[in-house]
Amino acid sequence: MAGVFTFRLPEKDRREVRAMSEDEGLDSSGLVRQFIHEGLRNRRIARAVESYAKGQVSLGRASGIA
Repeated sequence: MAGVFTFRLPEKDRREVRAMSEDEGLDSSGLVRQFIHEGLRNRRIARAVESYAKGQVSLGRASGIA
């Protein structure tokens, strides 16, 4: 189920999001959703690598986290 998030961005970031969304043929909301999706994926991978490097999880568990 989709939910709604409301947040504020500095004007500079808003301009950049608008420009990128036009370049990529997306609406601003779609581009921000893409940013969030990519950021969450990158964060999961970083956490999995860090946990594996610290010996907290096995390689198999780390791949499951990522």
